[in-house]
Amino acid sequence: HSLKKPAVNLFVNFYLDNVASLISEVGYIPLSNELYTLVKKRFKNRVLGSMFSSTSEAHKKRALRELLLSHK
Repeated sequence: HSLKKPAVNLFVNFYLDNVASLISEVGYIPLSNELYTLVKKRFKNRVLGSMFSSTSEAHKKRALRELLLSHK
C-alpha cells in the first residue's frame, strides 16, 4: 500500500501545501482555500477511491465542495 511509504506522504503533503501557488504559475485556476483544506483532510483520513465514480445524474451535478464534504 503506497500510503504507508514515507516518500509518498512527503510528496502528497508537499503538493497539497504548495499547489495553490504553483497552479496559478501554469495558467490554471486554483481551488478555494476551503477546498484545499478539505482535500488535505481527505488525505489525512486516508479516504480512498474516487468521488466521481457514481453514475447518478444528481451526483454528477454536485459541486466539488459538496462531494468533498460527503466523502470524509
